[in-house]
Amino acid sequence: MRGTSPQVHLKELWCFLDGTGKAYFTAPHHTGRAAKYRAWDEDYYDAQREPLFEIYSSWGSSEKRHSRLPISGGNNDAPAYFVDALKAGTRFGVIASSDDHATLPGAAHHFRVDAFRVPTLNGHAHKGLAAVRAPELTRSALFDAMRSRQTYATTHARSLVDLHIGDAATGEELRADGTLKGRRTIRVRYTPDAASAARITLMRNGEEFDTKALRGPEIGAAANEVEFVDAEPLERVALKGAKFHPAPFVVYYARIEDGNGAHQWTSPIWIDLE
Repeated sequence: MRGTSPQVHLKELWCFLDGTGKAYFTAPHHTGRAAKYRAWDEDYYDAQREPLFEIYSSWGSSEKRHSRLPISGGNNDAPAYFVDALKAGTRFGVIASSDDHATLPGAAHHFRVDAFRVPTLNGHAHKGLAAVRAPELTRSALFDAMRSRQTYATTHARSLVDLHIGDAATGEELRADGTLKGRRTIRVRYTPDAASAARITLMRNGEEFDTKALRGPEIGAAANEVEFVDAEPLERVALKGAKFHPAPFVVYYARIEDGNGAHQWTSPIWIDLE
């Protein structure tokens, strides 16, 4: 990789992987970096080959340009962030991961880039975790769940998070019916990990829609459910003519910030009008 011009283009990588005859997927990561990034005004994207987006790692958060978890080394000004990808019509689930090159997934440490190398002074101490909802703890079940976007991302807290709109769960798509076109109830279920306060922000089409707060020692022992109601007509707020999905749609996801500074992001739910 040299800046934004890779020596081997992603399309070439996909072609090579196709030739192996084995199942695979790729995931864009730290797209917000100043020197190395991928922008969503470019002409390639493949929902089948890249179902997941690394929204956070030791480099920081690529959710949006201005974040409480800024990218180490500086951000870029391109439409290179998760919210830009959603507005362009991509359909990514989210994960977080370490990207620390030290075989310490999810661990907090002093920025070792190699098991025997002197620690460096950049990046975030918490390396990120991918949460996967699967029917059983097997390689095949986890792989299938990730390919179908049954995931959420967390900086380090092992919190339980879920998002629902009607019968649609995290990472799913649904067709708008008469009820959804007029009014939508978005439910977020959340059990914090060793925290007694949290802010839950609902994002609509990559923009903050509403925020609700949870507080008190009792929230740590409950599957807390928060409801958001979007009463704006779906047709009025739908994104239309997006690069990778021109038909009108609305997309929701949730970001949670707990009282200890941990962040979680759900994979989105998409509502299609056509």
